Amino acid sequence: MKRTLTLIFAVLWIASASCASAKVRKIAELDSPNRVLNVTLLLDHDGRLFYRVWRFGAPVLENSQLGLRFDQAKALDRNIEFVDSSRSALNEVWQQPWGESREVRNHYQGLIANFSQTRPKPLAALRFSVEFRLYDDGLGFRYIFPQQNGTPQLAIDSEL
Repeated sequence: MKRTLTLIFAVLWIASASCASAKVRKIAELDSPNRVLNVTLLLDHDGRLFYRVWRFGAPVLENSQLGLRFDQAKALDRNIEFVDSSRSALNEVWQQPWGESREVRNHYQGLIANFSQTRPKPLAALRFSVEFRLYDDGLGFRYIFPQQNGTPQLAIDSEL
């Protein structure tokens, strides 16, 4: 009896884990230059965009939603479709005129993921990109909005 219950719980746990993972799909992944950090971009079934950060294979930040809220209650928070992505890398040293260190190393792996929002109007077909720069000791990201025809000017109220 105890063995049967254990087997039932194991099957239910595996089924629930696979259902949870089916709700999001990985669309892009990037490692820092020496594989210290990893960032993964995900989309869920509602078209919401998330990112995860891992350090040496252990989670640091799980399912942090990306998106913006605009004026007049418009939002870039769902109905997002992945278009494509590109990668870059940089390893340079530059000199600063003051500070603790004269030389600064700028060494990162980059990812630009391109998206479009499918609805609601007036944001339908809004194109945007998210650029990540992943260093061994940190990361940065930004939203990029290319010039778009027929899209009204939007003022950003807050970031998700």
